[in-house]
Amino acid sequence: ISDESDYFRHIEAAHNIRKSIEGWAKSGNHDAAYYAGLMAFDEAKRFDEEFRIYAGHKDERYLEAGRKFLEASDREIRKAKEFLHPAAYAHRADSCMLMGDILEYEKMGNLESKALVFYYCASREYYIAGHRDQAVRAYTAMLRNGHPQSPMIIEMHARLFTQQPPNLWRPISSPAAGTSPAAAAKPAQ
Repeated sequence: ISDESDYFRHIEAAHNIRKSIEGWAKSGNHDAAYYAGLMAFDEAKRFDEEFRIYAGHKDERYLEAGRKFLEASDREIRKAKEFLHPAAYAHRADSCMLMGDILEYEKMGNLESKALVFYYCASREYYIAGHRDQAVRAYTAMLRNGHPQSPMIIEMHARLFTQQPPNLWRPISSPAAGTSPAAAAKPAQ
């Protein structure tokens, strides 16, 4: 049988680590902002799972506990968005992707178009950085959240799927030096 203080010591250490990451995020560190937003989003999803458990009961005390979990989830989502906004607006691909995931998770009203914008940012930045697989993953999320004829979707489709092959089947050669293309095309008599 072990002492419970061991358990609480680890919880306290994890809490201190999270608070220090949040402090770095508030000071402008975009990498810390991504991880702080990721932790807050994971916590919000956990609170939503707890809410679903309590929401199925008929007892008023369970329903009240479920409402508390829902409030905690909303608070964590707001915190995640607060951390991610500066990094996403600085065009950090991972932060844009996570911001799109959060907005897609909420699925309220007109937020889907906002999720599309963040997924577009992520897809474009992944593509520019040379991470094609992640760019395609963000592009797939764009298709889930926007109309297929959206200019952002069309642009990313063109970037991802219509590329010039590395080896052309016919080499491109310039006309002979010193002759004009019209003169080179005329047969000699």
